Amino acid sequence: MKLYNKVALITGWASGIWKAIAREFYKNWAIVIITDINTEAWKKLEQELENSLFLKLDVSKEEAWQKTTNTIIEKYWHIDIFLL
Repeated sequence: MKLYNKVALITGWASGIWKAIAREFYKNWAIVIITDINTEAWKKLEQELENSLFLKLDVSKEEAWQKTTNTIIEKYWHIDIFLL
């Protein structure tokens, strides 16, 4: 329960360790926000992580970061955990 209601932003989650971390955070009651440019991979896990939020984000573009950050702040007001 240590992650209960913690807002976790995970970038580049579509493969490898980040996907596993997203699953673990979700299982431990975190609010998971997942970002990537790979929208197809998200669709595959949409049912499994049903209350998570997916945002398309190209981390190399500053304007994309600004848009993503604004979306998160409007919805959740803060970020507790940030994994890049």
